[in-house]
Amino acid sequence: MASRHFVNSVSERLLFETDIELILRYFRDNWSNFSQQERDVAHMVMLETFIVMLQRSHYKAFALIWYALVSKEYFGETVSIYGYIKKAHETAGKCQLDI
Repeated sequence: MASRHFVNSVSERLLFETDIELILRYFRDNWSNFSQQERDVAHMVMLETFIVMLQRSHYKAFALIWYALVSKEYFGETVSIYGYIKKAHETAGKCQLDI
């Protein structure tokens, strides 16, 4: 039986990742409808989110894979995407099923 601390830790991470994923999906789904000013704001919000997530080791793989998924469409990057995906797989834990 799992300890209460472990269960709380897992549920906290799931809620955090779900909230972040909803925000990123909102930007992805509405990107074509945004004005240039809204795109600039969304770009800054996404970059700040990725920076914060990369500073926490247990969110690093999640952040890298999302950055790889959106960087071509949002930021115009193409070459570095494969490096982000490779690094995400290297840093992913066994419980990160989305990767």
